[in-house]
Amino acid sequence: MNTSSDVQSSLSAREWLSLAWGEPYRILFPLGILLGILGIALWPLYYSGWFGLYYPVPSHSHLMIQGFFGSFVFGFLGTAMPRMLDAPPLRAGEVSYMVGMLCLVGGSHFLGHSVTGDSLFLLLLLSFPLIMRSRFVARKDVPPPGFLLVGLGWMSAVVGTSILLLFPFITLDAFWYSLANLLLFQGFLMFPILGIGAFLFPRFFGLPNLHNLDESRSLPPGWIRRAMLAGVCGVIVMLGFIVEAKGELRLGPLLRLLGAGIYFGREVPFFRTFRNHGTLGVCLGTALLLLMTGMLCQALFPQYAKGMEHIVLVGGFGLLTMTVATRVVLGHSGQTHRLKIKIRPLTIAMGLIILSLATRISADVFPQVMLTHHIYAAVIWIAAALVWAVKILPGVLIADDEE
Repeated sequence: MNTSSDVQSSLSAREWLSLAWGEPYRILFPLGILLGILGIALWPLYYSGWFGLYYPVPSHSHLMIQGFFGSFVFGFLGTAMPRMLDAPPLRAGEVSYMVGMLCLVGGSHFLGHSVTGDSLFLLLLLSFPLIMRSRFVARKDVPPPGFLLVGLGWMSAVVGTSILLLFPFITLDAFWYSLANLLLFQGFLMFPILGIGAFLFPRFFGLPNLHNLDESRSLPPGWIRRAMLAGVCGVIVMLGFIVEAKGELRLGPLLRLLGAGIYFGREVPFFRTFRNHGTLGVCLGTALLLLMTGMLCQALFPQYAKGMEHIVLVGGFGLLTMTVATRVVLGHSGQTHRLKIKIRPLTIAMGLIILSLATRISADVFPQVMLTHHIYAAVIWIAAALVWAVKILPGVLIADDEE
């Protein structure tokens, strides 16, 4: 068997591209890290006065959700969904289109053109089902039942982005603006994490996969029952967004916590087995705990809404993204032997992310240090991203000689 370095050195640029078209995470994960660093860098650039930057809140939040997280979401789904459906992989033109659109989305937001960025992102969202349509028609299997929630996440992003684009042209009350932000900045990620997590996360903890049903083009036994549970929990989470948009700042997060807690408690009871599953298991368990803690803190401390939201976004979604991406990169580059052992770069990245999160929260709690702590939090997060990128991302260049 070739070593990973042998495989990596034997791949020409053409061979790697041929591999990457069918596994778009190899292009989109590095792009996501680049866009994430740009999105975070807006804060120190703004405070330092470089380039005469505008106040970066809208650009930062949109660039992180649509650029950073969006690249990882599309990279994962573009790679995994054809395999789950036992259908043909994506083609070069389709992957090039997604890469190009995400670059335009990120560039638009970085330069402060939020309407352009949102419009392009909405076009990409609407295009993705068209890209996957031929795979669904040619499928030999059905997606896992939890992927009903992936569709709900897609709908959240479409509705949230569409409402935001309407604001310059139609007078809408504060409810719609609040709902749009909740759907885009949290629903777009919350629902897929629940749906994908029910299928993927049990592998991290050595638990039985309740969503790994018999291969079948029609719905296999048990599919409808599990899809109904996903639907009910999804409705509870969605009600949480709607209630919070109506001004119930405590009840909304509690409803989301209830929906997510029921679903994870039933499908991924990670709290039963937290140790002895390597760095990936520890990082995933920590991220899930931070996600749940973040929703609880949103309900308990609505006066620090932005800081508490960052527990969900940075500690929950962010750490989950890097952990799952590590699993994907190592699992597709002939490095599966590392999945159950200590992965030092991921451990360091997790520690830096938690430190960045604590620093960001302190900026809200102690206004006298807000400016410096915004900068420190940004620099620490960028350091975490660079550690992860330098030590983990090179795996996207390596073919999986174990397949």
